Amino acid sequence: MRIGVHSGNILSGVIGANKWQFDIWSKDVDIANRLESTGEAGRVHVSGQTLQQLDGEFIYEEGTAKARDDPVLRKYEIHTFLIKPPSSRVSMLGFRYFCCDVIVFILFFFF
Repeated sequence: MRIGVHSGNILSGVIGANKWQFDIWSKDVDIANRLESTGEAGRVHVSGQTLQQLDGEFIYEEGTAKARDDPVLRKYEIHTFLIKPPSSRVSMLGFRYFCCDVIVFILFFFF
């Protein structure tokens, strides 16, 4: 599983007359989608904006080469980072909570 996280603004709404569907749109949604698609399996790929929101809670490394070459990420000058899995058992619990929060966020807004 790959996870891409970007912090920004969205426009959301419900579409349809008979069968309602919830959807979100914005350049920030496109950026998050690109982070996911250019990420690595088993890793959380975040933008620089999201990394600032994490307040140094996690260890990170530079993003993938695919992200550096992605036209959308280059257009918006997005610098990307991969969250490194923690080495200790205690830290791993926090990492799992972070990943679960991200998955819940994605499921809540996309489904």
